[in-house]
Amino acid sequence: MRACYGPGCVLYFVREHTRREWCSAGCGNRARVARHYHRTRSGASTPRSSLD
Repeated sequence: MRACYGPGCVLYFVREHTRREWCSAGCGNRARVARHYHRTRSGASTPRSSLD
């Protein structure tokens, strides 16, 4: 048994493959989206050039 690494997920699952980290494809997708959002938002603090 292993705990799901998905953000906010409290489920456990039987790990059938050594690289499996999430209980479902939905949890994996949410984790990837959260990681992408964090990467893009951390770069947003740099000032952008104005088009005026």
